Amino acid sequence: MKILVILFSLVLISNTCHASVEGVLELSKISLHSNGIGESGSVSIFASKGKNKRYTSFVVKAFGKEYKLSNSDLNKLAELAFNGIQISYETGYEILGGKTLYIILQSGFTSGIKKKVLITITESGSIAID
Repeated sequence: MKILVILFSLVLISNTCHASVEGVLELSKISLHSNGIGESGSVSIFASKGKNKRYTSFVVKAFGKEYKLSNSDLNKLAELAFNGIQISYETGYEILGGKTLYIILQSGFTSGIKKKVLITITESGSIAID
């Protein structure tokens, strides 16, 4: 009988316990700089979100130029709360746009990355968001 009382008590207690939930701390402002590698040159990224949690500006300085994401591009970033960023570079082929910068904005937790968006910028000025 004591065992039944103990088991019943444990069931009642376990129903009132709540697990901790990990949340995404969004990047509302980004100011990032890399001295670069090889012939990449330096790379700087500046971005900020407005009150509605949508990016109002996203500027990349690379290859001696400045690239601004259009409003259409900014809208593509609106659906994800980013808390991580990764940048990489390749020398690229002239016929494909030349030097290429890859920016990955990601959302994840200690368990791993859940969503990501790839921004590709070529030296010739092409910007793609996937």
